Amino acid sequence: MKETFSEAVARQLRGYMSQKKIQQATISERTGIKPRTLARYLNEPKQLSLETVQLLCEAIGVDLFTVIATAEREIKEQSD
Repeated sequence: MKETFSEAVARQLRGYMSQKKIQQATISERTGIKPRTLARYLNEPKQLSLETVQLLCEAIGVDLFTVIATAEREIKEQSD
């Protein structure tokens, strides 16, 4: 099944969190996003807003453009 853009972004964010050993509880504290909502954003994303993605990127310490560009590239590769 083809991955959606939001799913690709969420996967990127989870990967960076794992790489940097940052737990969801830490991201929740840094962003003020409730743990349950954050878990939904990261595991069952429907449509993540740009503002939410930016907030999560800042909390993780990763560049917003990098996350978006990588997700776009991966989605494009799926359709080729």
